[in-house]
Amino acid sequence: TSDLRGATRTLRGLIEREPDNPYFHELLGQIELEAGNIDNAIAAYDQASKMMPNSALTQVAYGHALTQRGEREDLELARDVLLLALQEEGRSPRTHRLLAVAYGRLGEEGPARLHLAEEALLQRDLDVAKANLTRAREAIADNDQQNQIRLADLENQISIIEADEDQ
Repeated sequence: TSDLRGATRTLRGLIEREPDNPYFHELLGQIELEAGNIDNAIAAYDQASKMMPNSALTQVAYGHALTQRGEREDLELARDVLLLALQEEGRSPRTHRLLAVAYGRLGEEGPARLHLAEEALLQRDLDVAKANLTRAREAIADNDQQNQIRLADLENQISIIEADEDQ
């Protein structure tokens, strides 16, 4: 704990000298999150993400911190930030896991299950992916075209992988 306090003090001093250095804010966010200081972590990651809006890693870390606080507005922001990160880093199991957490805590079972399936697919765990797709199919409304298309895409990916494994 004293090491974290010392690191936090040092980083705050560096931020005073270089307030426009996003990496200092990001590192402060990481340290605060690890110390359990969620509000401070969110503030630091918010600064870093504004300075580096195209950094998927920063956005994922910010989304993670937001899911830890868990207020509805935090979860909605986490979802949005993580969806942006996904555009840059679409093959990140961690991002899909965090999106599943955000959607799940928002009560959106269908999208949560789709992201859990995507995470499992990226990790080549087809059984878990299929189980989550089954649950997603039950939760996604017939008129939810975007998620119905994503569901079909993931099922097709699994079929292709299974066909390749059979050869």
